[in-house]
Amino acid sequence: MLRALAPRTLRGRLSLVALTTAALLVTVLTVVFNTTVERHLRHQADDELRARATAVAATVDTSGPRVRVLETANDRLLDTNVWIYAGKRLLEKPPATSESGPLTRTADRLAARGAPTARPSPPRAIGPSACAPGP
Repeated sequence: MLRALAPRTLRGRLSLVALTTAALLVTVLTVVFNTTVERHLRHQADDELRARATAVAATVDTSGPRVRVLETANDRLLDTNVWIYAGKRLLEKPPATSESGPLTRTADRLAARGAPTARPSPPRAIGPSACAPGP
């Protein structure tokens, strides 16, 4: 059966080899391109998260005995998907999130670790530590 489908002329064989080579080359180039774009987008997303975390950290006052969140006039964008904790105590959460929602529970677990967090898989979480001076 396969022998009947095989090309019988030299031209047919060369065409089959060229077609197979082109298909293999397109497949390899597609995989390399997708891997490169995925890596670039991941780094870009991490940079964006770090920039947002730094901007939010600038609104946290740790100069006194207590950690305070400074409210500014236009911080709605900063408040989007940001949880701020003092130790394990939640100070601020996104306005559209419930206290017992799955993302808040995940943020609670991350805050319980007590260390800066960067998770590589969605949903991503990056959080710098801001420590108040001791008594």
